[in-house]
Amino acid sequence: MRKALSQNASNGLHKQSILLRYFAILFIPSLIIVACISFSFYFTAQHSRQQVVEHQEIFSISQQETIIRNDIQAIIADLLLLVNHHHLHSTIGEGTDSGFDTVAEEFLIFARQKKIYDQVRFLDNTGMEQIRVNYNDGSPTIVPAEKLQAKGERYYFKDTLKLQHDEIFISPFDLNIEQGAIEEPQKPMIRFGAPVFNRKGEKFGIIVLNYLGTEVLDDISALLEHAFGHRSLLNQAGYWLLGPDREKEWGFMYADKTDVSFAHHFPAAWQKIQQNDSGLFYENGDMYIFDTIYPLKEGLKSSTGSREAYQQSAKSLSAHDYYWKIVSHIPHNELNRLLHPNLFLYLFANGLLAILIGAGCWLIASFKIKQLRAEQNVKKSEQKFRTIADFSYDWDAWLKPDGSYVYISPSCERITGYPAKHFTDDPNFFLEIVHPDDRKLLSTHRSKHLEQSFEKAEIYFRIIMKSGEIRWIWHQCQAVYSETGEWLGRRTTNRDVTEKHKVETALQRERDMFLCGPVATFTWQNRENWPVEQVSSNIVGILGYKAEDFLNGSVVYAERIHPDDLDKVTEEVTTHSKSGDTSFIHQPYRLISRSGDTIWVLDTTSIVRDSKGEITHYLGYLVDISEQKRQEQLVLESSKQQEELKRLESLKTMAGAIAHRFNNAMTAVLGNLDIMTMTLPEDSDEYQIASNAAQAARGAYQVGSMMLSYVGQNSLELKTLSLSDTLRESVTAFKNQFPPSISLKFTPPDTPLYCSADQQQIKEVIESILTNAIESLDENTGTIEVTFGTDYFATESFPVSFQYDTIQDGMYVFCQVKDTGHGISPENLPRIFEPFFTTRFVGRGLGLALTVGIMQSHHGAISVESVLGQGTTVRLLLPAISSTQ
Repeated sequence: MRKALSQNASNGLHKQSILLRYFAILFIPSLIIVACISFSFYFTAQHSRQQVVEHQEIFSISQQETIIRNDIQAIIADLLLLVNHHHLHSTIGEGTDSGFDTVAEEFLIFARQKKIYDQVRFLDNTGMEQIRVNYNDGSPTIVPAEKLQAKGERYYFKDTLKLQHDEIFISPFDLNIEQGAIEEPQKPMIRFGAPVFNRKGEKFGIIVLNYLGTEVLDDISALLEHAFGHRSLLNQAGYWLLGPDREKEWGFMYADKTDVSFAHHFPAAWQKIQQNDSGLFYENGDMYIFDTIYPLKEGLKSSTGSREAYQQSAKSLSAHDYYWKIVSHIPHNELNRLLHPNLFLYLFANGLLAILIGAGCWLIASFKIKQLRAEQNVKKSEQKFRTIADFSYDWDAWLKPDGSYVYISPSCERITGYPAKHFTDDPNFFLEIVHPDDRKLLSTHRSKHLEQSFEKAEIYFRIIMKSGEIRWIWHQCQAVYSETGEWLGRRTTNRDVTEKHKVETALQRERDMFLCGPVATFTWQNRENWPVEQVSSNIVGILGYKAEDFLNGSVVYAERIHPDDLDKVTEEVTTHSKSGDTSFIHQPYRLISRSGDTIWVLDTTSIVRDSKGEITHYLGYLVDISEQKRQEQLVLESSKQQEELKRLESLKTMAGAIAHRFNNAMTAVLGNLDIMTMTLPEDSDEYQIASNAAQAARGAYQVGSMMLSYVGQNSLELKTLSLSDTLRESVTAFKNQFPPSISLKFTPPDTPLYCSADQQQIKEVIESILTNAIESLDENTGTIEVTFGTDYFATESFPVSFQYDTIQDGMYVFCQVKDTGHGISPENLPRIFEPFFTTRFVGRGLGLALTVGIMQSHHGAISVESVLGQGTTVRLLLPAISSTQ
């Protein structure tokens, strides 16, 4: 009995030992293989995520470095534009004080257009501000002379004044100091300065642009939305100019924050960052990616500056000593979350997989013993594999050939906001949440992907989540077949790619903005006439030629340069090529477009050399500045008009003074002559002489009065008048002087039009205009029409003679005289109000000149419109008033 029991126990142990051995033979290799594959996939995915993080951070930093460099180049272009400003040189540069107002107004236009400069200044050689335009939070103004300050002791003035031709000073990136203290709220500032020389080569001051550093800091901050790391912009001493903690920024500007810096908080990382211009490294588990910007490589000069208002720079800085560091820092705990987002899930899945493998191996080992149990274990394992699929991050699904769902992963609720039941209950529900603009695309795709012959495909479309948010989806589908080749339907994967789409859209938008903008890039070969090797396609919008026209040689670049500018451009290229420069900026020059128009461009060129130092190519970008040149010309013409007005006002002032003195003298002469005629016998020769002299003196006195009328200095007897009633009498009286061939139409207004005027002088004006209207008809058949009205007028529409400070925009009553005479030619129209100007015969034309002075003294105006051969329309405009004034 004992022996039988022992045998049974031995057999049981043997079977158990065989089962365990067979299980071990299957399980251990399987587990090793699966573990190797699993770890390989995991670490490959981790490495891929790490590369994505590194590449995205490197790309983002590169974008920021490009933005800063482009900003600096744009500021240099603006500074050079002001340094070479025409009026600055032609007036202030030549020692003329009269040009300050004009230059200040043009600096104001410049600041208003640019919107990135806190101050635009011109300082003389002593450091005294002569012109300053303050930005004033978007409302630029010219600072009055009494508020201008002496900056002779500031470091940026002394560092800039000692520069020579074509040298530019850039200050350290620091906070603005006003009245000896840091301005609050903080105002980050970079000052760009350059000396100004006159035609004799004498330095007569400097131009300083206070660039609002918030512009570049805001550009960098805008790129941080999708950044993984903590982004910092550091100066060469390791202080934060921009950092994750605003309280730690600008430590070097404050005496109590000298140890608040990146270099102090991360000394080991800072040491590595200082040793290289760019790179990627890991320190204590943290990731650091950095790049270096050398602003002085653009040909600028700088110094250490000072945080004290009147303390000077300790020393000048070389291009290598002045730099900014852009640093992306990802702490190890955040980096682990990025690189191991699904670590717990991975460990859980691998543990579950190990159990499943063990179960499978155990089932295989015990198959012959317990087949039924093995089948049950297989079903359980299938259920467990389904559980793994349920944890898929993407929205996976399996559709039958009829379009109904076999399986939908729970991730659909994370992506759409709707649970899987909505889709299984109604297969068309998927189409209902698709954006209306994309439904046709998806409907066409679904109708095809339910065909057995349809191959693997992928599309992009938008869905509207349950919350109303719009998300971009990447959709892929492929056919599913059984082991026997039976078509089981299709397997689909839907992935949320909204963030990726945003980045791609932003990059495409930036590219489109460049290709559609006024900037074209060129690559020229270093050969005769500079053959074009590459040119951006948007050149067609600038010059009218396609890129292919330049590339195939049918259009030669040198021949497109204006003949008057070709020698200058050639000399600049030759000079900079021989000097060893790596880049230079041309003086603006002209190109001839396909249509023959002249296009002004600003050309920035980089020189490419081979290993031997020989120049192979020139790389450049051209900015169309034709509109800027046109605006400069308009400003110049406006300035000339203003100068002409000032000159005319001076002449009128002098003429008025002479006329007053002349009439005062004539009054004494007339008085004495009248006394003589009263005491002499009327039949005596002496009486006749005195009478003739008195008549001549009265004529001379009348000439003086006419001169006072012309300059607008006659005394006025103002009273409230109805304009039409006042002029009716004069027009009626003139009707009797009209030849029979001329008809007069007088149309009074429906209601009285009131103004404040000297009745007699206004009558003289209408009589002068009617006289000229009659003469323009030359006694031919014609019509003179007199009408009245009220309208709003802007003074800028008045002739130049009436554009002065005391006249204002507003409501004016007017009398309009329209004739059908021979008209006035365009070249003569601006001169009709000049004294004694006439196209008929010498001695006429003084009447119209007098009307100008009369209307000026009434704060009114005269406008003239004329078409040669069709007639002339003259309007008398007087400020409108109410009848009660």
